[in-house]
Amino acid sequence: DLPAMRRSQAKASEKPAPKLRSIAPTLDRDLETICARCLEREPQARYRSAGDLAIDLERWLEGRPIVARRVSPPVRVWRWAKRNPKLAAATAAAFCSAAAAAFLFFSHNDPAPQPVLESRLPSQKSIAVLPFENLSRDPDNAFFTDGVQDEILTDLARIADLKVISRTSVMPYKSGVARNLREIGEQLGVAHVVEGSVQRAGNRVRVNAQLIDARNDAHLWAQTYDRDLADVFAIQSEIAKEIADQLQAKLSPNEKNEIEQPPTRDVAAFDFYSHARTLFLNAFGSSAGKADLLQAADLLNKAVARDPSFFQAYCQLAFTQVSVYFLDFDHTPPRLAAAEAAVQMAARLQPDAGETHLARARNLYWGYSDYD
Repeated sequence: DLPAMRRSQAKASEKPAPKLRSIAPTLDRDLETICARCLEREPQARYRSAGDLAIDLERWLEGRPIVARRVSPPVRVWRWAKRNPKLAAATAAAFCSAAAAAFLFFSHNDPAPQPVLESRLPSQKSIAVLPFENLSRDPDNAFFTDGVQDEILTDLARIADLKVISRTSVMPYKSGVARNLREIGEQLGVAHVVEGSVQRAGNRVRVNAQLIDARNDAHLWAQTYDRDLADVFAIQSEIAKEIADQLQAKLSPNEKNEIEQPPTRDVAAFDFYSHARTLFLNAFGSSAGKADLLQAADLLNKAVARDPSFFQAYCQLAFTQVSVYFLDFDHTPPRLAAAEAAVQMAARLQPDAGETHLARARNLYWGYSDYD
């Protein structure tokens, strides 16, 4: 079969497509996987439907592991599209764009010249905040330690002049094992990393943080804060501002104000929130997922009971409640109403915040899409 032989020869002569991260080193790994799936040469290797792409995009946005190989039953995708016509149209457009990009990407036998080496180097103002080490005797303080690291990361992410790697991408580099910071910097595509530790004893807390140039292992800045436990939120803010100053990042008045605002002034509420957030992130794909999500919802309810102005806790509570509903752990109207109540409280506290709109969108999508 001459045509078949020619196709085989042409396929064998094709040059392999470059890895996306070779062009954009700072690209998140899961997002690279999603893009690569859309750009697969063989149609059967791509997403089967816009619904499948939408599922993975949503999981990536929420910091959860992507499925990448999931095939949605056509009837479920149809029901979802019927309930969410605008979102379905937008996703279909993205899906078609990706397919068109795949055609253009692979239709050229001669790939475009690769960017010069300098363009592949990480930005001088790129940074990854690695998980902090818990030096407290009580292992339960590991949740508190995670919370401190997460708040520093969040504060730095508020600064538009910085490129900050997501929490999902840095979590695999948990403390307790030897770290090769140069390799980590290359893998994450950043010029700098932050390491630290937290030690909590009674009403005192000691936080150590250091900024390192991952390209040459040079210590650029280090500081130890030994203060009352109630000052932990001020410590987080100070660390973020010190790092921004070291990297010569421009800080707008609004960004400075946001960084200086503590998530809560109640340490116990912060404990509940940090514990719940860790449970939530570990729940998906775990055999104890139901128990973890229900416990997370209970802890978040305790957090907002102690501090009714704890905005982040309400947003996390809304997503936790609607996840319990969506995953059929408690698919009842009261559970969905609890998620809606949390969204309403978040909206009262910060109606224009991006987190509020995201909580609302999650609730509408996860709570009212018909996947039954």
